[in-house]
Amino acid sequence: GEEVEAAVIDSGGERSIFVEKVPGLFEKRLIRLGAKDGHRVEVVSGLAGGERVVVSGGFTLKSELEKGSLEAE
Repeated sequence: GEEVEAAVIDSGGERSIFVEKVPGLFEKRLIRLGAKDGHRVEVVSGLAGGERVVVSGGFTLKSELEKGSLEAE
């Protein structure tokens, strides 16, 4: 699994992350988390190995999506 806890956005019990598809294009993904060990958490579904996950600025992206000024795929 991927250890991306810092990137996980918890919104009303729904956990999601932002994946950078190409530079400047982000996709919101719902994910399911597995085992947690300290600051690391396993993502058991919703993320493929090698994908770029937005860690820094993830909360900014989420708020922009909610305001409708950033489009999600």
